[in-house]
Amino acid sequence: MVGIIETIRCAQALGFTLKELADALPDVSAGQALKLDSLTEQIDRKRRALQAQIDTARARLEQLDELQQRLSEAPTLWDCEKSR
Repeated sequence: MVGIIETIRCAQALGFTLKELADALPDVSAGQALKLDSLTEQIDRKRRALQAQIDTARARLEQLDELQQRLSEAPTLWDCEKSR
C-alpha cells in the first residue's frame, strides 16, 4: 500500500492527475498488483503531450524572435500575420 501511495505522489509531482492514473492503479481491496504496462503507457502519453507543448513553445519563441527582429528593423511595423 505504501508503494502505491509513493507511486501516486511521484506521478502527481510529474504532472499526472488521478484520473490519468486510475486505470494503472490496482484495486487494493481486491489485492491486485500495479499494472506496469498501463502505467508505462500513461508515461508514454504524458511524454508525447509534453513534447508537443515543447515543440509549440519553441515555435512561438522563434516567432517572437522574428517579430523582435522585424520591429528592430522597422519600429512602426506590427503585423503578426507575417510572423506565422
